Amino acid sequence: MRRGFGILVIALTLAACGPSAQKAATSAAPGASVAPAAAAKPNPFPQWLQLANQAGGGAIYYHPASIVRAADGSTGDIWVQVLYGSEQTYVVEDKTTRQTITYTRERILFRFDCNKYKYAVLERRLMGAGEDVAETFKSPIKSDRDWHDVHDGGVSAVTLGPACQAVIKAP
Repeated sequence: MRRGFGILVIALTLAACGPSAQKAATSAAPGASVAPAAAAKPNPFPQWLQLANQAGGGAIYYHPASIVRAADGSTGDIWVQVLYGSEQTYVVEDKTTRQTITYTRERILFRFDCNKYKYAVLERRLMGAGEDVAETFKSPIKSDRDWHDVHDGGVSAVTLGPACQAVIKAP
């Protein structure tokens, strides 16, 4: 647990240092392996700050203006943008139709419980060309089962810091 918290503190420090320090960060999406960050590519979305690179050529960004914290600091909401190094697919089906969506970018609205190191996904947007949204999935929090533990090496681990920055303190 102490190691995981140390990684979190490093991620927080990098997030506070600005884009040049963030280029050196490493992370991976769940299921992907962690790889050292290569030279950062030019940011195609200047209002989004890069948090980490993913193995396979992807990157994780967050939008600083999107951060909303509860007055007591117990929760933090943050929009994250994940650029994948390869095309992803998602199948949407109902009783009469089946649609396959391909995308290389998604936006995720996380809510973090800053005191318990847990998160819930409130919304996912699979992005099409430009700013077009190909599909939106909203997931309101209904019970404790909607909250998940933050695990080292995932998108939530590198995003927790900026979302809860005022709450988390170094060990």
